[in-house]
Amino acid sequence: MKQKQALIRALVLVAAMSLAACGGGGGSSGTTTTNTPAAGNAGNAGNAGNAGNAGNAGNAGNAGNAGNANAGQPNMNTPPAVTPNTGTITVTVKDADTRQPVAGAIVMLDNPGVNGYAQATTGPQGTVTFHTTQGAHDLHVFADGYIYLSVLRVNAANPVLYIQPRKPAAGPKPGVVVEVNISNPPATKAYKVVGSYKGHLLPEGTVYATYASLTNLKTVWRGCIETPGAQVGGTLGPPATIYLVDESNNALGLRYSVNRTNAITIPATTQVVDCGNANLIANLGTNPPPQLVKITQPASFPAQPQPNVNINIATITLPANESLGGVRVTPAGAVLGGWYEDRNVLLQPPINARFYDWSGATQFVVLADGLSGWSMRKTVANNSQVQLTATIQNPPSVRTNSTNCGANTCTIAVQPAVGNGVTFQGIYVFQTFIPTKNPLWVVAFPAGSATVVLPRLPQGLKTPLLVKGGTYYLLPVAYGVPKAASYTQAVVWLLQTGGTVNDMEQYMVTSGTQFPY
Repeated sequence: MKQKQALIRALVLVAAMSLAACGGGGGSSGTTTTNTPAAGNAGNAGNAGNAGNAGNAGNAGNAGNAGNANAGQPNMNTPPAVTPNTGTITVTVKDADTRQPVAGAIVMLDNPGVNGYAQATTGPQGTVTFHTTQGAHDLHVFADGYIYLSVLRVNAANPVLYIQPRKPAAGPKPGVVVEVNISNPPATKAYKVVGSYKGHLLPEGTVYATYASLTNLKTVWRGCIETPGAQVGGTLGPPATIYLVDESNNALGLRYSVNRTNAITIPATTQVVDCGNANLIANLGTNPPPQLVKITQPASFPAQPQPNVNINIATITLPANESLGGVRVTPAGAVLGGWYEDRNVLLQPPINARFYDWSGATQFVVLADGLSGWSMRKTVANNSQVQLTATIQNPPSVRTNSTNCGANTCTIAVQPAVGNGVTFQGIYVFQTFIPTKNPLWVVAFPAGSATVVLPRLPQGLKTPLLVKGGTYYLLPVAYGVPKAASYTQAVVWLLQTGGTVNDMEQYMVTSGTQFPY
């Protein structure tokens, strides 16, 4: 069951990173003029995920900054204004990791052009412009090296679509090997590493091994810390920042932050190694690699503070046929701070989440998730009593043997999710029946849709991820965003923030339906 939960949360993260849209677009690099029947449904669709991933210790922020790790990013608490399409759509395509424009991406719009679609290729600024009819349209983005993205019934004049680089199924895990001296190790000696690199949070599982000195037990910490975006064999480039966190945990799945050290800077000149190298990790304690960097600044834990967050989760009303998988509480806004997590299989409310938080946050995100794919996030103040109630009662599904692929398009019959909390839905396309963290295609569309129409892949891709006649698998998901004033606003908001809004509900299935493409 824990493996299933971890997979669900991993997929949610993929969704959050794969689909994002902002309100402003740059200048046009490619322009296509077309005429289309007026599109109905002002639904802007996006597939955004749950940012409270289990095990993402501390939601680390920027080095030395107790505030928002995503400074300058869109507000995660207030939905943005959206400019509707009045006849001209300027699409900007950006890399979800670097947030830089993607040149050479193929963008398709549902117009009666070639094969039923208008098509243009982004230039250096990552933009294309379509002159069409007002209202909602379908947008599809294809680029070599990226997960394909489709957002259906988009009613926005300047959508910015963030596409996620597709990770190889296996490969190196760039990171740095660091040794840190701890001047005053706490009694628990259960350390967790949190931090940031290139403005991004270090991912869960970055510590591949730890080392304790035989003479000074637990006063020396050594580990390989994964730094995504760095190049194995090169140097780190910008420095990374880590904190050692004193974490209390037990065998029943309870974990919470107790204390943390001062910020530790890993120099920009640090050599990058492969943290996925099993031999390197196995010998880290006795025979560290030459790239090991010994940090001269000691890690020091201040006097142990008292817990300063106390949130009571009084009730959790789950969907039918769902069981509680766990709860997590973190500071709102992706700040570097403390956390509480309980994944005891016998967990039941009331749950008293008490822990030490050093971020200075006044709002906290409570996450509850189920064993079958449901989850909910809610923002509350400290010392609150929380009640969580599912409004999505049943997950969506793809009807068995429902896909129909012709020469230019594929039509998929969908059974919508049930419940009054559904805002929009999505579909992942996978290579295998059991989903992984690496989908081929992410599709988002309005709630209640009975059919989804996807195009055949355009010409011009060097290494297409799907081939005509191949068999793939579809995994559906539904989302609810209660704060948004409208459907379009909700989706643009989630796309804009990469799925990190603080109040959201979702329901995702965990096995694929066959898709003969």
